[in-house]
Amino acid sequence: LLQFHHFWTCVTRTSTGTGSADALSFEINDKGVYAVIYQPAALVASVSESSCDFWCMNSQYVYIALAIFGLCGLVGTFILWRVYRYRSKYKVTQLEMVELQQKMEVLEGLETSGMIGESIGDIANGIQYNLNPMFAPQHTEVDPEVVVQLTEKSRLLEQQVTYHEQRSQMLVEENERLRVQLQRMQQE
Repeated sequence: LLQFHHFWTCVTRTSTGTGSADALSFEINDKGVYAVIYQPAALVASVSESSCDFWCMNSQYVYIALAIFGLCGLVGTFILWRVYRYRSKYKVTQLEMVELQQKMEVLEGLETSGMIGESIGDIANGIQYNLNPMFAPQHTEVDPEVVVQLTEKSRLLEQQVTYHEQRSQMLVEENERLRVQLQRMQQE
């Protein structure tokens, strides 16, 4: 109810119930401006438990379970795919290792004829060496006295070379000094 002082006053009235099904009627005691707020009581939905089946009650849980199983399936498929790739690489590497071990066993069984410069790799590759008739053991034996004499001569020659290098350096320096003096004398 709107009063003379221009503020609203709440007046509760109950419906008289006289009127059609689409209209409400109230008993008014005072003159004035009325505003009607229609606020029916909340109707409680009477859904019985028997009308909702398993899917209706547990659909969220079923979706969550399917999502988890799908994610686990993807992860499991990825892991199996990686294991398959590594397994194939492992098998290829194992075959290569067996071949290399067989080659090593063959190379271990090979022996050289004892010639200088001959190696097992040469034999494995099919290279054959022939002995030079001039390269016989009697020609290759070295007398230890000769080795000592040659070592001594080599040492003496190295000393002489060092002496001559130093002497040559001194002569070059002396020559340079004399050349400079000669130029000074010619300028005077």
